[in-house]
Amino acid sequence: MVTCAIKSKFQDSPTLSVDMVVVAKVANDMPNVNFPREVISSYTRFNLADPQFYKRARVDMLLGNDVVSEIIQSQPLFINEKIPSVIDTIFGSVVSGKLILDSNDQRTVQNYFLSVSDNESLDQALRAFWTIEEVPCTPSMNPLDKLAEDIFLKEHTRESNGRYVVPLPRVLSHPPLGDSRPVAERRLLATERKLAGTPELRQAYNEFMREYETLGHMELYSGSAPCKYIIPHHNILRPTSTSTPLRVVFDGSCRGNNNSVSLNDILLTGPNLYRDISAIILNFRLFNYCIVCDVCKMYRAILLKESDRCYQHILYRSSTAEPIKEYELKTVTYGLSCSPFLAIRTLLQLASDEEERFPLAAQVIKEGVYMDDILYSCNTHEEACALQDQLL
Repeated sequence: MVTCAIKSKFQDSPTLSVDMVVVAKVANDMPNVNFPREVISSYTRFNLADPQFYKRARVDMLLGNDVVSEIIQSQPLFINEKIPSVIDTIFGSVVSGKLILDSNDQRTVQNYFLSVSDNESLDQALRAFWTIEEVPCTPSMNPLDKLAEDIFLKEHTRESNGRYVVPLPRVLSHPPLGDSRPVAERRLLATERKLAGTPELRQAYNEFMREYETLGHMELYSGSAPCKYIIPHHNILRPTSTSTPLRVVFDGSCRGNNNSVSLNDILLTGPNLYRDISAIILNFRLFNYCIVCDVCKMYRAILLKESDRCYQHILYRSSTAEPIKEYELKTVTYGLSCSPFLAIRTLLQLASDEEERFPLAAQVIKEGVYMDDILYSCNTHEEACALQDQLL
């Protein structure tokens, strides 16, 4: 164990005193790949701590999270989604983040900070760190994912109130959908029998569906356009949940008569847009002030294109004494294979559309969202309050 004094090569202060463990080799030389010339030129305007960061060289030391907060002076400055961000530190600007190479190379390079607990051995800590640092092979976007992206870009719109309207991305040609009404009716009757002996659960089921209609997320089918698919549904009991002890689940994978094609069979799932959860958590633990929130009714906040709602019909009645009614779901629906893509892609579109007005919130949406949760950290209380205002 030795004590080192480290400082910027540009100025004599501040100087950090750090206890270091001396080992023969910290890690393999980095970076693992060559940076394209056009990427390097993106950083010439910054006062870099390491002006030759793109050259493969020996790793001299590995600093722990206990000193990171003293080193970093700003949030990452986003340049674009394909190259690393820039972070101001006491040593100068550093390049940190993800590098997406061209489609022929098919690799992604990522650098993250890692928080290491004191009770881990040095060997375990290094193994954990470099597991994250390894270069994974990431295939370029396949044709079906690109088709889903193209459909979204071409057909999504935004209403005057700011709400997004998105299409159902479907394969270009497919067998006809089977008649799912008989299955949907059987599922509805089975659900009613299940709830018949528990009036409070029947009430919770009705309240769930009533809220769906009251919020304008579904409406009674008018018959103006032919129905192409009826989505069966059932309920799931969640006794540990205080807010939603009963939840209705829609089954887009249900096949109709004669084991025909289901709705999910003809939908494009789209590319996986979820960020690496490890990177989100590491960034969340980086600074002293944390932001945690979720997007309320994320799927149902996004409207479905009116001409595509014929694929989202359901059967429901509030009492067995009533006739079965047919409803049309008007929003993105859980249970469909494309819904995760549509939800995250819409969030990213929002960040892009509103980046000039809300730059802090746009950056968080791009870097700190996983499913419908937002996790982020800020260096100062003022920055956290400003971010909170923009997110709201």
